[in-house]
Amino acid sequence: METYQIILIVFVLVAGAIILYLKPGLKFVPQEKRLVIYRAGHYHGIAGPGPVILWRRIDTEERTINVREQPTTYTVDNLFIYGVPIALTFSIWSAFDPVQAAGDDHAGQMRLVVFSEYERQSQVILALRNILVQELGAIEQTYPLPAQATMGDRILPIIPGLPVCNRMLENLRNRLQADMRTIGFVLNPTRPILITGIKPPESVMKGFDRERVMSFLRPQFPNLPDDVLAQLYTSIEKLDLPTLQRFVVQNESGNLSTRIEQRTANAQGGQTRITMQTPMAGDAANVAAQPPVNATPAAPRPAPAPSPAADELRPGDLTVLKRVPRGATADQRRVA
Repeated sequence: METYQIILIVFVLVAGAIILYLKPGLKFVPQEKRLVIYRAGHYHGIAGPGPVILWRRIDTEERTINVREQPTTYTVDNLFIYGVPIALTFSIWSAFDPVQAAGDDHAGQMRLVVFSEYERQSQVILALRNILVQELGAIEQTYPLPAQATMGDRILPIIPGLPVCNRMLENLRNRLQADMRTIGFVLNPTRPILITGIKPPESVMKGFDRERVMSFLRPQFPNLPDDVLAQLYTSIEKLDLPTLQRFVVQNESGNLSTRIEQRTANAQGGQTRITMQTPMAGDAANVAAQPPVNATPAAPRPAPAPSPAADELRPGDLTVLKRVPRGATADQRRVA
């Protein structure tokens, strides 16, 4: 046997021993997933889809990532529009694909895959907040509002479907497309970004309710002063406005005496009455001139229990009594 043949045999044996030691394995990766492969403890690459050969002694599947395009919900709170704090919820179609986002940059891919799902979501929210703060500030400068603007006027520019909101979302998509690639996400250019929720704080929601109730009361009582309307609002702020049936305003003794009666149409029923004296003789006549509306009559009170004296016998009652002989049987007594 010649020397080169011996060398070839030795090489084949050594190669076979190495292959057996490394324990190669074949794995099939689905189309919508990728494997993050570490080799000897270092980032090696992203494998898939299709068949993937793994060397079990040195390769590890560090994690599996989903590259399927899907809508994701992001909520950005602590935003301000015309001084009103709000929280906006967005629906964004995107896919987390480090290979498509970073290209052939091996270091860029490694930087993207090391983050957890929570960290990626946090980075997207930070990118959204940075763009929204600038866009909302631009809206305030382009469309200034007077100081007496209502809560509805202040939030109106971010209502979905309005031109101002549509332009803001278009600018958001154009700017977010580049920012999200630095996080590893690829936006779908055919899917718009949608606002799925606008959540003002509880104090702002109370302001909306107050404006809604006051707009209901003012046409019904145009001559009432503001303090009386405020008292009316206080009496009904916890009731459902469409169930209200009655308000009665009366004039007593030359002063404006406001008596508020309200009833609800629910099964349990309910009534709230507030009486207040306000010395405004000029407005009292106008208010009293308003024709009162017939209120639903209150439930009748139960008749008082009879006094003990009503049970006593009078002389006239004794005349109807009959004498029953002693020793009479029960049947004889009934006949009597």
